Amino acid sequence: MRNIGKHSKEEGKDKELESAFNNFKNTIKDALTDLVTLEVNSVLVSNISADHPSGDRVFLHQTCEKLTEWFERNKIDGIVRNPLKSTSISQLSILCGKDECLESDVITPLRDDIAECLKHKEEDFGIEQRQKHAEADYRRHLRYLHKYLDLHCNKEWDWDKGMLKGREHQQLRKLWELVGTRIVYAQTVMGIDGDIVSRINDQLFTTAGDNAEELMHFHSRNVEAGANYRNGLMDTFVQIIRAILGK
Repeated sequence: MRNIGKHSKEEGKDKELESAFNNFKNTIKDALTDLVTLEVNSVLVSNISADHPSGDRVFLHQTCEKLTEWFERNKIDGIVRNPLKSTSISQLSILCGKDECLESDVITPLRDDIAECLKHKEEDFGIEQRQKHAEADYRRHLRYLHKYLDLHCNKEWDWDKGMLKGREHQQLRKLWELVGTRIVYAQTVMGIDGDIVSRINDQLFTTAGDNAEELMHFHSRNVEAGANYRNGLMDTFVQIIRAILGK
């Protein structure tokens, strides 16, 4: 009987060790995935918030409310050539406060309308600058809306705890911040392969005036700080892997 009990305990320990090792491998795998897709993304905006919600569920609900309000305000302007349908905005308002993915009856037609709006892009030739800015801003919010739907229906949601996991946790916070932004003046994205894409909004020079050059210097310093942080993070991760492997 003692041998049987001892054998059972050893099997239990082996299973615990195997489970711990598998969890460790999954953690390393996730970390490597994040590392090889790590990019520097610096955005210069016209305004930021001064407070933060208590959890991801509140972030998600407030993001939906902000998006609904924004599209409501811009649906009767007439300056955008291909806006969302009024029914789509109503469908979006249904999602606000919901802790579930209503894929079949709400989200699917909303996704289809977003895709149609983003697909429809006429040439800017012949339209005034105000309309170019308005349409660019509208398309920016359509992409925010698409990302919001992805996060709302994310399978990693722990609705009981009200938290997302990993990368989606950060994406939600960034989305929440950007939805409330009036103007994106500049954005620089630096990929892991060294490719750099910078976008500058000409509204920066008309709105900021004499401060435009100083703001661009500030943006450049942010990009440099982000690159240094990424490089330091990668170096730290490599050192950890070497220590684990004994090299």
